[in-house]
Amino acid sequence: MKKAVVIGSGPAGMTAGIRLAEGGWDVTVLEQQAGPGGNLRSWTREGHTIDNCLHWLNGTRDGSSLNRLWRSLGVLGDGVEVVKSPFFYRSHLTGSTLTLWRDPDRTEAELSEKSPRDAKAVRRFFRAAKTLAYGSPLARAAVAARWYRVSVGDFADSLYDRDLGVFFSDYLGREYAALGLLFAYAAFLSGDADLPAGGSPGVAERMAEKLALTGGKLICSVRATAIVTKNGRATAVLTDRGDAFEADRVIAACDPHVTFSRLLPPAYAPAALERTDLDPRTPHFSSLHAAFSISAPFPPGAAWANVIAGDPKKLPGRTRGRVILRSFAHEPGFAPEGKTVLQATCFVSDADAEGWLVRGRDYAERKAAFAEAVGEAIREAFPYSAPRLIDAWTPATYSRYTSADRGDYIGWLLPAGVIPPRLPERVRGLSNVSLASGWCRMPGGLPTAARSGARAAADILIRDPAPRSFPGVTPPGREKSKKRRKFDLPS
Repeated sequence: MKKAVVIGSGPAGMTAGIRLAEGGWDVTVLEQQAGPGGNLRSWTREGHTIDNCLHWLNGTRDGSSLNRLWRSLGVLGDGVEVVKSPFFYRSHLTGSTLTLWRDPDRTEAELSEKSPRDAKAVRRFFRAAKTLAYGSPLARAAVAARWYRVSVGDFADSLYDRDLGVFFSDYLGREYAALGLLFAYAAFLSGDADLPAGGSPGVAERMAEKLALTGGKLICSVRATAIVTKNGRATAVLTDRGDAFEADRVIAACDPHVTFSRLLPPAYAPAALERTDLDPRTPHFSSLHAAFSISAPFPPGAAWANVIAGDPKKLPGRTRGRVILRSFAHEPGFAPEGKTVLQATCFVSDADAEGWLVRGRDYAERKAAFAEAVGEAIREAFPYSAPRLIDAWTPATYSRYTSADRGDYIGWLLPAGVIPPRLPERVRGLSNVSLASGWCRMPGGLPTAARSGARAAADILIRDPAPRSFPGVTPPGREKSKKRRKFDLPS
């Protein structure tokens, strides 16, 4: 039986491992953390579960290609409840509250009523969102062409009402492509961006169970240190335990910056990686977080985001004093009885993230000051919540636990007017090493990672099947399109 070693147990690595195991390969997935999931990690503090990753999951609508992929991986399916929020996010502003409802007509009417001068621009935004959610491929392409060069900040600045400008830029930030916000909201409108019950830990556990059912092995708390190569092929993966896992195929499903610095020499790195890293239009970015225990469900029944105002002098410059809050009232098992977890996020720029990676003597003081500033903002906005800090984490946390480059667990920022770069699945110069991660295509995230893992596995099974028949499908033909269909490979 041919052996495959997958480095990293995030969505990309687990997808690749499951697919290869189903294809008859002897699969070993290596994970440096204590449990599976990569950035889908969670941990507990004082009986509270902190969900590090999942804000929403694209692919929750039955019948979509991405939904079929999630079901094949055990992420979705019978017995997995999907939580549906009435709104995508809500902005709390001075004297008003604006909400991006699941009902776009309601949102358009409320925003237009607040600022009649902006009614035309607001109508244009929601018409585009509804077209992306329900329109034909040709109509969606026309919307993408019209909005391609528009950033969130550009659209916000075109509005007369300042509150509306803050509202539209609250969630992703001004630098982000407006198309990114439109696509995310359109997926939410169509029911394709909701939240599986159990959050990040639930997704990670179900993928681990699926890997085990297919015969794959997951080894945690082991750090890959090098990919051994000989004559243009990888022969083994070395670990910090002194083990050498022999491999006919290796899939590096971790941060590519780790792959081409720690695991392989930089000479193997694809040109697109360095080019995108150096492009000032596609900076890295990360975030600061704080988690609080509160005494009542907050906001009542809302699983999605609320954005509030904090002190701009005490919070990262990129946020302009705005703080994103997520309540886990929909997950009663995440907190002791009578309590709820409330998590706060502030995205930071590339420069700010690198500043947090220098863990000097003032690191703990800076982190505590950030958490206190967020706590003040919560108490100011919602005096009844009585937040009590239970944890805070920074880009240095991501760098330490996931080896994320510059503490960036997301990937490059998606700007307007830039065609998203794509890293190849095959490593140039090594015939049996593949890449799979959320970094392989902007804007990253779980769907990008899973699709990358599926592509890497399908490429291996098409070129080097073992056994010759893939469970549930006929052997692939010669045409590339047919190969992709027969291996259920998402586009």
